[in-house]
Amino acid sequence: MGTGTIVGGWEYVWAAYLITWVSLSVYAASLWLRAKKSQAALPSTHKE
Repeated sequence: MGTGTIVGGWEYVWAAYLITWVSLSVYAASLWLRAKKSQAALPSTHKE
């Protein structure tokens, strides 16, 4: 019988962290690109 203790398994933990950070990075980049694109679509209010 087992003792109920998980041995090893750190590969899954690191994979979960990696997937989380990649997902958050891609989401942040998409927000930044969308904000940049929407700013470019606005008429310029800069007066000379």
